Amino acid sequence: MPSLLTIVAVKCRVLVDHFDGTYANCAPGHLDAVAKKVLAKLGSGGGEARASWTVDAHVVHTLHGKAGEFVYLTITSQDVSKAVAFKFLERLEQRFESMFPSGQQLPEQWRVAMEAKPMMEALMTNLNTTAKPSDPKAQVVKAAVDEAKDVMINNIEKVIDRGEKVDSLLGKSSDLAVSSSSFKSSARAASRAMWWQNMKQKVYLAGFALVTLTLTLALTLALALALTPFSPWVLC
Repeated sequence: MPSLLTIVAVKCRVLVDHFDGTYANCAPGHLDAVAKKVLAKLGSGGGEARASWTVDAHVVHTLHGKAGEFVYLTITSQDVSKAVAFKFLERLEQRFESMFPSGQQLPEQWRVAMEAKPMMEALMTNLNTTAKPSDPKAQVVKAAVDEAKDVMINNIEKVIDRGEKVDSLLGKSSDLAVSSSSFKSSARAASRAMWWQNMKQKVYLAGFALVTLTLTLALTLALALALTPFSPWVLC
């Protein structure tokens, strides 16, 4: 019950693809050509939000993203039920658009492929190795369980990410508090230094004024004595 080729595209432009040749009975080039024909048809305005086409011994399933920007396509063998195929595409859509949200500018195509290809390969491997074609109901249940598991994992990752952001904010608050305390200490030290500097200046000025006053009085007294006429004592 394999998924042989899976593609994520914007209209006719392929962003990332993965071919699983484990169960393939044809060359990847043939499936790639089939996929591109279907993408061209969808790009011209044909097709519905969900559609399936039978081509030779394979079935092409397509799903338009919720925002209508991305197209998700997978080519499977005919023993894969539509329910399982579209569950797979929905999981792919959820994982891809959590990595590259609709409406935001996409990175370069090679970067999208480098980041999304491992995720796509893991989803295809899980689909191709877990469910059994003889029990389509079990396939649907398994796909639903895997989808729920993916949602839980995404929620846990978001909680962890929020926790890391909170820790970062707490760290920044702590650093700010330390910086504030250091600034206050520095300000007090600077204030004391300025106060002592002012006191020293005042003491120097007072000492200078006292010395100047003393010298002035001494000079005035000496000048007064010098100008007073000398009267010798007359001895009888």
